[in-house]
Amino acid sequence: MFNNVSALADVRNRHRLQAVVEGAPYVAWEASADAHAATLVGYLQSALAAEFPRPKRKQRRAYLSDGTWELHARVASLRRRCPRLRAHTQRHFLAASFRAWAMRCASFFHDALSAPWALQATFQDLRQRDALRALTRQLKEACRADRARYLSTLADEVQSNTSGSFKVLPEILDADGQTCDTPDAATRRWRTYFGAMEDGVPQDSHGVHSVAVARDDLSWPLPADVTDMPGPSGLCRAMAHTQRNKACPDGLPGEMLKALPASFAALVMPLLLKLGLLGGEAVGLKGATQWPKLSDVIWADDLAACFLLSTSSNAAYQVGLEASFLDEAFTCHGYTLSYGTSKTAAMVLLGGGESALHWCDHEYLRQLVQAAPDVLWALIRAEPLFLSEARDSLAWLFRRLSATIPLGDPDEHWPAWADLMCRSPGRFRGWVKRAAAQEVLRLTAHAAFHACRSFLAPYCANDAGARARDGPTCFVEACLPCRKAFVDRVSWACHASKVHGYRTRATELTKGLPQAWCSGCGKMFANAARMKRHAFATPSCQLAWGSFLPAEGASLAPLHPSAPPAQLPGRFAASHAEDRPGDVECHPGLLDALLSLDAADDSSAWEVVVDFVAPIDHLRHTVRTWRSHERAQGFAPETADNLLLLLDPDLCCDHFPAQATGHVAWIEATTEVFLQVAQMSLQTPVRIVASLTADGIASFKS
Repeated sequence: MFNNVSALADVRNRHRLQAVVEGAPYVAWEASADAHAATLVGYLQSALAAEFPRPKRKQRRAYLSDGTWELHARVASLRRRCPRLRAHTQRHFLAASFRAWAMRCASFFHDALSAPWALQATFQDLRQRDALRALTRQLKEACRADRARYLSTLADEVQSNTSGSFKVLPEILDADGQTCDTPDAATRRWRTYFGAMEDGVPQDSHGVHSVAVARDDLSWPLPADVTDMPGPSGLCRAMAHTQRNKACPDGLPGEMLKALPASFAALVMPLLLKLGLLGGEAVGLKGATQWPKLSDVIWADDLAACFLLSTSSNAAYQVGLEASFLDEAFTCHGYTLSYGTSKTAAMVLLGGGESALHWCDHEYLRQLVQAAPDVLWALIRAEPLFLSEARDSLAWLFRRLSATIPLGDPDEHWPAWADLMCRSPGRFRGWVKRAAAQEVLRLTAHAAFHACRSFLAPYCANDAGARARDGPTCFVEACLPCRKAFVDRVSWACHASKVHGYRTRATELTKGLPQAWCSGCGKMFANAARMKRHAFATPSCQLAWGSFLPAEGASLAPLHPSAPPAQLPGRFAASHAEDRPGDVECHPGLLDALLSLDAADDSSAWEVVVDFVAPIDHLRHTVRTWRSHERAQGFAPETADNLLLLLDPDLCCDHFPAQATGHVAWIEATTEVFLQVAQMSLQTPVRIVASLTADGIASFKS
């Protein structure tokens, strides 16, 4: 689309758009629908491009602010000056050393060391290093702030659907489930997918023409009633309801039809008549001549996927995990998901897995009360676990609606609840929806209390008289490709496994092996799962994997599940220890990549390290191994020292997730209390007596 859409949609330019419509060429009725549409589309494309040309784009500026660029220039200048000063100092001391050696007098070297220039150079070197360290820290903070501001602007533009804003494109998978790596592959996949959906046949331009000519000889049944065909008014209404900012295959923006629907309806009406009377469906102007039925629309709920659970207790974890994966995927592109509270699925998601389970329990219980046979009820009475869950779900519902419903406690008034489920099932479902909505409000209040507590904590004193502040979060792991920090190895491993496909060395070694014996030590286990757990917990077996050879004729059948591991008869072959690192924390792939570097470039070395996904301790250990390796390059020690400095989550990461504090339980209890108070206040006034600590906080004035 090569038009200035904003100028085209401007009310002040309607006369210019009307002139374009009035200049449209006349198309005879004898022309085919394809030729008719091609003539109109060709004219509109050229006329709109000439009348409303797209403005020339100015060169896009980087997201860094002017102040950040100035700070960057100062850092770059200091980075050049520091090594230059050190080089001059080294040459000065080297010249003094040679002179003292040549004159066989050490006083020349001592004079050089104590010279005013040498002392000033040493002082300037220290001062410049401190300044560089401070400015580098400021530059990183400024870059993070500018990047966050830039991504926030992009997110606002995408959310408001601003013209020219970025769009998140879906990942296209081929027929085998592999990602299409090139645009041509994605285009072929699109054609294949939609061609199969519409039962299409691949054709070149000549084939399309032959099909169109053959179609002209076919008879087309006339409509039974001409009044069933859309008229000019219906076509005008359809154009007036055209969506803005929607892609059009003809390169004609929807704003064009929405601006002058009556004028464009006169142009498109002959095409519509050819479709209804002659059966000629034009290739172009699809958006103006089609009215899809509601049943033909594919809704998002129809594409929802189900996942199986081994036990119902895993529902809360699984729902939260899936939601976090979705949210994290959008966060990687700079967007933030917002869940609407008017959708049932959103309410269940916001309410957590507990709400989802209660929702299903109530629906199943209602169906049982309405239509379950006596045999099923007899089986249910023999299942105390199900009865306990049903009581808990009803107590959860009653706790949230006790002040607004006419029924009493279900444990004491069960016949009334059963009668309601049978006579008014819709009313019962409405109560469940209200309870789920209250769960959303409870979580919202919980978040508000948590934010209030985080704000007030620095101003409040504890029993010792000190300010109650949350302790600093220590980030010990980092994902280098994502520049994201983690507080422990477990959280990093979950992220690396899901996003980057990371697997431990033990997992890679034992992947797909059906054997129940360890190839590193020769121990036999009851099954392959126990052997894999043994290999995961035994680094020595990982290093010696494949070195044990069972004896000929030895039984390799798994042991009894209750039997302890047994040693197989066999021998240890010479392993390729010289070709692999002798430490399980050393990454062999990264070590080989570092040993193959051919230039002393810190940036190139850092790019090599970033390409490998591994725990940061393993990366550090591998860099240290490279520094002392017998085949290490001459520049390896200095480059390795620089890499070790950068392998710090505080330096190499831009995203630092906030950690939950120890006051979450108190906040949840407070939220529950206020929820009960809100329910009780509907019947009688409620008075809350706060503690002395709360009075002190309330009277605090900042």
